[in-house]
Amino acid sequence: MKRKIRNLIMMIGTIAAVLLADLSGACGMNGHGLGVVMADEGDGGYEEDVFEYTIAYSKAKLDNYCTNLKTIYIFTVENTAKLNAICNDAKRFLDSNPGMDSAERQSYVSQITSQMEQFASKYGMEEIPRASTSEYIGLYSNWEVPTAVYGKTCQVVLPVINYCEEYLSEVVVTPVISVDSKVWPFEIEQTDYSRIILSLAGNESTETLYDHRQEVSWVFQTRDDVVTGYYEMKFNVRYDRNNKMETTELVTYVYVQGSPEADRDSEGGKTSTPRIIVTGFETSPAKVFAGDTFTLTLHVQNTSADTTVSNILFDLEAASGTDGQGNAVAGVAPFLPTSGSSTIFQNSIAPGGNIDLQIEMTARADLAQKPYVLNVNMNYEDDKANPYTQTANVSIPIYQESKYDISSVDVWPNSCGTGEESNIMFSIYNTGKTTLYNVQVKFDQNYVSGGDVFVGKLESGGSGSVDTMVTAIAPNDGILTAYISYEDESGNVTIVEKEIEFYVYEMSFDDPGMYDPGMDIGTMGGAETEEKSNLWIYIAAGAGAAVVIAIVIVVIVLKRKKKKKMLKELEDSSTDEIL
Repeated sequence: MKRKIRNLIMMIGTIAAVLLADLSGACGMNGHGLGVVMADEGDGGYEEDVFEYTIAYSKAKLDNYCTNLKTIYIFTVENTAKLNAICNDAKRFLDSNPGMDSAERQSYVSQITSQMEQFASKYGMEEIPRASTSEYIGLYSNWEVPTAVYGKTCQVVLPVINYCEEYLSEVVVTPVISVDSKVWPFEIEQTDYSRIILSLAGNESTETLYDHRQEVSWVFQTRDDVVTGYYEMKFNVRYDRNNKMETTELVTYVYVQGSPEADRDSEGGKTSTPRIIVTGFETSPAKVFAGDTFTLTLHVQNTSADTTVSNILFDLEAASGTDGQGNAVAGVAPFLPTSGSSTIFQNSIAPGGNIDLQIEMTARADLAQKPYVLNVNMNYEDDKANPYTQTANVSIPIYQESKYDISSVDVWPNSCGTGEESNIMFSIYNTGKTTLYNVQVKFDQNYVSGGDVFVGKLESGGSGSVDTMVTAIAPNDGILTAYISYEDESGNVTIVEKEIEFYVYEMSFDDPGMYDPGMDIGTMGGAETEEKSNLWIYIAAGAGAAVVIAIVIVVIVLKRKKKKKMLKELEDSSTDEIL
């Protein structure tokens, strides 16, 4: 009997131990699950990962360092390419060696930045010729040519514009005057006809040229002995650009109605100089991008009212080319004719006649986004075979396609339960030759909340970093979409999508009573501690109950044994009495 009681107690203890082990195992699993949440949300583990040298973080540091060197130092085009090559080779090395740990990447980044600094110190002081703004400053097109009548006053207005982005100051415009009435049709009444523009605003696009123009005007007295015809008017311009004086020349025309006597006196001879002017131009397509082939149409007019011009040779010559940084390079044309020839021949143009000239040209692929001047040199003859030369110019705006690239995306952790947070990091690179404005990053709000990042302005060759936290709110299929938007110089918005591997699952718990949906996740650790305490109370109570049960069983067995013995003694006593 004692053996049976001992076996029963051992069986009850075994059941309690199994129950305790199962509950402890369940607590361990739940604790681990909550531990993951706490690691994601707290300072442990995550804070260290933010500052470790991941591949994306290392590449971003190299890009930023290279960009800063190009801001501090001045490089030639060749040396700029070499510096970029050092940085790009290092980034490719990082991509091809994902097994490097954080310390190894940090050491490698330090080595490459030191190498770039040595290169900049050695080659970063070479002088680059500055681009002259003479190819940018000009007169606003479609401005009406003034008309002067002999013996009366005439107002001449020049709408001066600045094609470059820089402010020009102390712009002095002076007409070129001559005593020859065939050259200068006005009386000379002053010793100085100069006009001053205190500042001339720059323009980042052609849309603001008209608003930023500065008008200078003169009132001239027309001479009595002038002959009817168009007169060329030249103006010398000097201005200050970054504390350096530069000069250029502006040319316009005025139509003069001469006196009848002067016109009669000129009969039988050359009444006036026949002029050919370019009245306008068009391109097809209307918006020309660097690297495009386009058709240029020039509208040309013979301004003479009575003289036919003939044997006309038009020679189209680009004012100057630029390198990849927008600096002038002599002998490099921004436009090249596809036929190989930049000359056009025209037999004749009748008095007052108009013609259109067309030529197919290609814009160089490395042109910076800005207007480029094309000079139109014209050689022709009048009806008496007298030779003349004339020059006009047109400014053709060239645009650059916006280009970008995105680094590999680091997501930690890359899977989350609803209500948990994850860190997303990547870099955006401006690989084009135009500036990206108002760069922003947003994420699909159907699955996560938060995470919006404003990167701002990215210059050509620049980069921006995205390092943000998102909170999972709904399960997905393992893909999270990032929306990257930016504006070009005209304010046009472009939105691109980037798919990121990021899995969101529904958060669940083994014991429904352990988590209240209204409970703040941050207080779950306290709930876990309380539940564990209650669990031990239940286990202790169960063990005590088992001991009580064992004692009761022992008492019952002993009583039954005593009762059985008493019955036997009673039976033996009855038998003796009978005998």
